[in-house]
Amino acid sequence: MPENPASYRVVRTKSYLFNKATTDYYLAYALSRHLFSGTRTAVFQSVESALPSMQEPVISQLVIDIESLTLPYFDILKRLRQLIKQRNDIQIFIMLSSRDEDLTTFISLSGPFYILSRNLRLPEVRHALLSPVPDYIHSRRINQLDWEMIALLLQGNSLKKIALLQTQPYHRIIYRLNQLITRLGLPSRQRFLHLIHRLNVTSLHLI
Repeated sequence: MPENPASYRVVRTKSYLFNKATTDYYLAYALSRHLFSGTRTAVFQSVESALPSMQEPVISQLVIDIESLTLPYFDILKRLRQLIKQRNDIQIFIMLSSRDEDLTTFISLSGPFYILSRNLRLPEVRHALLSPVPDYIHSRRINQLDWEMIALLLQGNSLKKIALLQTQPYHRIIYRLNQLITRLGLPSRQRFLHLIHRLNVTSLHLI
């Protein structure tokens, strides 16, 4: 194992099929040296540094260790949604160790993402990456208009202001919000607001 973690920031071979965004050195080492030894991989310490390489057609998968990155979850998910619009043939895996059902459900509904438990053993991780289960992809994802509504809420806008910005009647905004809360399986608007606040901070463990 290399002694200097910084030397492992980016790992490339002639070309690569798997990209990973993580700041967890040991996870990166395990994925590249044990799970996919000899295959074409690259490791990045941020989503921003990984995204340019995703334009290369040889890329087929992206693994995001979302808990180790410094950006808020919402910003990361926004970037991944934009990536899917450009390349809908890429399989995106988001690694989570949290047992927080609210958080997991929101991330699952944010896009065609596979949720990959950080608690899996290495053989199980390898199997999940090589044989993803389509059932994990939610067909009723959060649409763009509702995503923009969430973003506006995070910016501190009231529902009445959002109605003006989205040029929709106020009662329609209320209806869409209630439908979204129901789809997420949340019992109240307060629980929803707490959830999206947690998605908008850089350190969930501080809440």
